[in-house]
Amino acid sequence: MVGTHGNAWALVMDMGAHASVDGVEKMQNSAKNRENTDTSPQLSPREWKKLVAEFQNPHIGRAVWQLINTLIPLLAIWITLYFLKDVSIWLCLPVAMLGGLFLVRAFII
Repeated sequence: MVGTHGNAWALVMDMGAHASVDGVEKMQNSAKNRENTDTSPQLSPREWKKLVAEFQNPHIGRAVWQLINTLIPLLAIWITLYFLKDVSIWLCLPVAMLGGLFLVRAFII
């Protein structure tokens, strides 16, 4: 933990049992300086609206495709599990896990 916390840790260790108010202020100022160095751009609400405008309108083609590429594999996995159960339960486990993932995807859609 030598990175950004190294200086704060050294300051805490130097303060010992008799912590001074000056030491606490140095720690708070150092934390504020680290927060102020954040270089990520902040978007205004107007810029956010422009950014998400494309996704506010439904697209029937995309919706149908998402349903097809989720429900058909799920049905195929169920049929596979039905016939695979007579062969080996151990082979069913990974296929059932894959089916669980598709079931979660269908729930999300």
